[in-house]
Amino acid sequence: MRMASPTLFQRNANPRQRLGRGLLTAVALAMVSLGTASCSENQPAEVAVESPAPSQETKPMFRQKALPEQRGKKKFPGPPAFNEKGPAAPLVGGCGDLCGSARGGFEGFIRALLATKAPKDVPFIRFVDTSILVDNNQALGADWARLFLENKLPERQGSIDAWIERYKARTGHATDAEALEAALGSTSDLTRISSTQVRFTFAPPPRDQAQTGSLWSIVVTRRGLEWLVSDITDAP
Repeated sequence: MRMASPTLFQRNANPRQRLGRGLLTAVALAMVSLGTASCSENQPAEVAVESPAPSQETKPMFRQKALPEQRGKKKFPGPPAFNEKGPAAPLVGGCGDLCGSARGGFEGFIRALLATKAPKDVPFIRFVDTSILVDNNQALGADWARLFLENKLPERQGSIDAWIERYKARTGHATDAEALEAALGSTSDLTRISSTQVRFTFAPPPRDQAQTGSLWSIVVTRRGLEWLVSDITDAP
């Protein structure tokens, strides 16, 4: 008769065998723990490294280059100064509120031209549209505009200054301030040429060294917010 195989309990029933297996297990666990400790000792410790603070100075990533249309392009010099303390004067006009209407532009021009002292120290050339001025059928403004487009500003300004001296010598100065105001007050003959142009007929008062006729025709033209003198006829 065949014997049945011993069970797991029966195989482990010997006390010496159980003691030997326990010792082997303890030795194995000790070796594992020693190996883990040695590995942890050999690993470098983690060191906290602070990242450098970001620099406050930032440099552009790309250098800005001049546009093609800006390369080799001449720059126009700035307009001449109105005076040493005031702002720079515009190249054309500059009378501001004094010539905000057609009559204001006409009367401001006459006062600045004939009076001993210009109103608010504004020279009469500020009441003139130097880009289209016609003086007794002579198109001075066209020549000045051409010089501007050719970037010949010193020549342009020199020509304007020469005309100012000739024109002031031709018209003279009013000898009586009250007579000048009376002449302006009696000027009611005006012709509206268009919505932007008005012609005034003016009889100037007595003047010293005058070389003009007894009646002037002054045309003012609107340029932006200003009404400026664009045509003068005063030949005797």
